[in-house]
Amino acid sequence: MSHIVHKKKFLRRLSAGALVVTVTAGSALLVDGMANATPPMGTLGTLAFVPATGTDVTPIGANTSRSCPADPDGKDDSYQVLIVGPIGSTTNQTFPSANPFPIVTTTQAGFSTTDPINAQFANPLKDAARDAADPNFGGSGTLQTGEYDVTFRCVNGSRKTPFGTFTGAIYLTSPTTYTTTDPNATPTATPTATPTATPTATPAPGAKFTATTLSVIQVPLPFGLGGFAIPVANVSPLNAAGTVQFKDTGNNIGRPVRVFGGVAVGPFTTLRPGNHSMTAVFTPSNSTNFRSSTSNPVTFRF
Repeated sequence: MSHIVHKKKFLRRLSAGALVVTVTAGSALLVDGMANATPPMGTLGTLAFVPATGTDVTPIGANTSRSCPADPDGKDDSYQVLIVGPIGSTTNQTFPSANPFPIVTTTQAGFSTTDPINAQFANPLKDAARDAADPNFGGSGTLQTGEYDVTFRCVNGSRKTPFGTFTGAIYLTSPTTYTTTDPNATPTATPTATPTATPTATPAPGAKFTATTLSVIQVPLPFGLGGFAIPVANVSPLNAAGTVQFKDTGNNIGRPVRVFGGVAVGPFTTLRPGNHSMTAVFTPSNSTNFRSSTSNPVTFRF
């Protein structure tokens, strides 16, 4: 990370290997031209935040999509997490004079070069914004709604120069709540699959017409429990070969039944109480010889 010069700097160190929070007031920390816009994917990948939603006092972790590579110079390594977003002051003045304002969360510990890295923010967003305050800029810093871009840097431990980055964004929908989903993003419409129509076989010009009639043997049950039905279809001419599909209110009853001598007997069917409308649909085995036909509906109630 390039050297940063400012007249006031706050530095808090925790125990060895723990996170260190460095907050420097002033726009000099606007690194790599980061602004209040979704950052492009880093040179190494992206960041995922845990939890994905929370409040300004929620402890947040940033998970990298892969590991940092080994430092090409072979130095002791560390990483930095830079948060850039809009921060105001208790006096409602712009703080600092050029927003967005950066917060740096960093660690002096080494990192894995084989596995993704989890970096816990040393402070919740509310505390980080408060600690960022410089009296010269109006007092205690406060979070504002908007986008907070986060850059995770794999850093050379000696020269503090980055050699790889991961990026992500957190969105404050109010000064006290955040989400990792951009509330202003236009949702992508999910295309509705158009069902493929089942082609209907075109009968040959010389195919004979058929006629199908339906009768239903009905056996009602007592106490309004429904009843049993046996559908019987008659197909003419008698030599018409094929199958009959029986239906109740448009729903198939079992599988198609083969026609023998112009007759097809449907399955013994249990029906629920209520209205029923049964039909029989004849489908010829050879559409060049015969045409399909549908019976008259038989309506009844159990």
